[in-house]
Amino acid sequence: VWLRVAVKCVSARNNIEFHWCGEGDLYKELSQKVRDLGLTEKIFFHGHIENVSSEYQASNIYFHPSLIENHSLPCVLSDVGGNKETADDSCAYFYSPNNIDGFSEAIINFYDSPTLQKKMGIAAYSLHNRRFTKHYFIQNLKEKGLL
Repeated sequence: VWLRVAVKCVSARNNIEFHWCGEGDLYKELSQKVRDLGLTEKIFFHGHIENVSSEYQASNIYFHPSLIENHSLPCVLSDVGGNKETADDSCAYFYSPNNIDGFSEAIINFYDSPTLQKKMGIAAYSLHNRRFTKHYFIQNLKEKGLL
């Protein structure tokens, strides 16, 4: 799904780039497909990165169609697993895991609207700071009498 969405988006807009950080099970297969498609100037595979903070800071959108994880950027996520617990409609678009068109349209919509990127990015950052900081977890544990 990730590669099909990436190909669709980079074909629709000249300046869109996709960056794959980490190796994962599909790393070799997908990076080879990108080479075969001649898209190595638009779709990048970085392999294992010790600290991905710089990648996030250089990014405009976080796209992760898997079943788990998100971060404090405007997100395009699958609507399964814990994604709806870690993001909401103020900062993310949610689609079924194989919805290539939905994922692609959301990414292109973000690309075409820096104002929307900024608005949903601020919401994602705010949500992250309210729910996923050390302070939040400590406070939550105290309120439940666990600390």
